[in-house]
This record gives sequence, structure tokens and C-alpha cells, in this order.
Amino acid sequence: MTEIVKYSNDLHKLKIGNFGEMEQNLLFGILANCRDKYDEFVMTLAELNEFSPSRKYTANEMLQKALNLRESIFKLDFSVIKSKDENYHEQDIYNLFSRFTICYNGKKNDFKNAELTEIRLKVNEDFRELIANLTKEFTQYELEEFIFLNSRYTKTIYRYLKQFRTTGIWRVKWDDFKEILGIPNSYEMRDINKRILEPSIKQLQEPLNLFERSRTPFKNLKCTKIKGKGRGRGGTVVAIEFTFDKQTAEGKTITKIMGQEIAPSPSKEYKEPQKLEPIFIQKLMELAKKKGEIVYFGKWYHLHNFIKNDKKITLCLSRQKSIFNGFYADITLAQAEQLAKDNNLI
Repeated sequence: MTEIVKYSNDLHKLKIGNFGEMEQNLLFGILANCRDKYDEFVMTLAELNEFSPSRKYTANEMLQKALNLRESIFKLDFSVIKSKDENYHEQDIYNLFSRFTICYNGKKNDFKNAELTEIRLKVNEDFRELIANLTKEFTQYELEEFIFLNSRYTKTIYRYLKQFRTTGIWRVKWDDFKEILGIPNSYEMRDINKRILEPSIKQLQEPLNLFERSRTPFKNLKCTKIKGKGRGRGGTVVAIEFTFDKQTAEGKTITKIMGQEIAPSPSKEYKEPQKLEPIFIQKLMELAKKKGEIVYFGKWYHLHNFIKNDKKITLCLSRQKSIFNGFYADITLAQAEQLAKDNNLI
């Protein structure tokens, strides 16, 4: 089942453009896993490796990543100004986590040779309340898609474009754009084009083959540099504008038919058991919500999703609890009922 990260648009103000590719994966992967946890929670080496699609890190390598992430996170300040009237204001400074404990095997403080076992985190309670109060301003994006993007610049552009998914346009001042992405001052325009804009645009508008299904983040994505008055070839770049096909709040592309905008029909994926559904359907749905284990053709799998259509049922299975390296299997209603019986669900 695809994980969805929910975060306040104000999180964009945090300077995470300088985070490395894996650091960004870890940060937003952790946010996805902690959103419903109010007490301290634990993430193991295996769980952290789920946020790395290209390779699996050793315990020592992941320890270095976790140390870098912790240092970067605690440099972030989340500022909120509350105004009681025109002349009185209160400014609060938050950090995402009140606790970030790294557990490792090895000699004390010998991080160069130690091996990570797990990390323990606790979300700042004030930050959690802030998220609850700003629910209407949340933007959602798919963690699976985000993790597969292979550049920290592309990831940052992706997050901002998702914020403007329903308008299909993001325009930002050029200096702000460079600051958001953490572009080095030494980069000239040709460097930005070749190393950042061209590869990012290419990847974000091409299908990503995720979980044996193809998905395109942004269709017809283009960027235009806006120039002001000045000497030279048309003046100095003062802003940049990204345009793409508008999407619904769920990220589905809005198409036009005879000049009218038509959003896709609602997904047929069931999120909650329906009262009129047979008991074996309800049980399989409940198991999928928990990513529970199931025997399928004599082998154990984690059931990540259960999609019921008119004539068939699609199972989303993986040998690991991670969503990566899984596959889809289509079965009939009769086969689904037998599957539930074979696994003692009914």
C-alpha cells in the first residue's frame, strides 16, 4: 500500500534543499511513519533501508547517514508567528523532534567503526499540535515516488510542484529558487541547466516504473526563465516558472474533453470494509491494512493492498514488509475466498 506523507506547506520554508538524496529519503520516510505515533517510536536498520531503492546500506554506512540526518534536522528551525491583533505578535520556534536517539554496537564514540542497530525518535508535541491545526493546508505526495527520484534537486522541485498540483503552475523568484534548492554560488547558468533543470524536468515528466506499475509524476512539465530588463541577451533572469497538467488533490492528472476539464473517476480501491461485502473480502482488506502475512501458492508474502474490481481482485504482494520489490497478482472472487480459507481468515 502506497505511503502518503502529510506535511504542512510551511515545512517548505525549512531549508532542507541542502540535505543529501538519502537524507531527504530518511526524513520524509520517518515523517510518514511517525504521523500517527504519539510516544517514542523505533526504526530498525531494515526499516531505514526501505527508503533506499537503489542499494541497501550496511549498519556502519547507515550509522553515518543517521548521524548526518540528526545533525541536519536539529539545525532546522520551524518558526510560527501568532498575531493577537495588529500590534501584538508571538513568535514560536519549533523543531521536528524532541528526541533523536541513535543506538549502535561498538566502542563508545567510535562512530567510524560502529554499527547502527536502530534509531528512537519522538515528535515534538508542539509541532504535532501545529500540524493538527493546519490540516486544511496540508499537501500530500507519494513517498514511494519521492524516494525513487535520484537527485536532491529533483526531490526538492518535486515537493514544491506537488504543493501547486491543483493549479499546474509554480512561479518563484530566481534568487529564492536557488536558495530553496541550495544551489552553490559557484554554479553558472549553464551549470544549473545541465546539472539541475534538464535532468529534473526529464525525470519528473517521464513514467517511473514503480512496483511493476508505471506512473508519471507531472505530465507536460516545462520550465521557463523569466528575464527582466537589462543588457545582454534579453536581460537578467529574475524568476522561473514551472507549468504542468493540473492534478486533483489525490495527484491524478486532469484532462480536457471538448474544452472542459474532466477529473478521473474515483478510485475503486476500498479503504474500509463495506457492510455488504462478503466476510472473506472484509478479512482480506483488514489484513492488507496491517500489511499482514499471507500464504500464496505455498510461500509467505506481506499483503500490501487489496483492490476489488467488478470482475477480479488484485493483490499487492511482497516477500518483505517493504513495498519495494513486490508484484501484483490478479485472482477471481472464488480464488480470493479460497485464499482466505487456506489462511484461516474465515
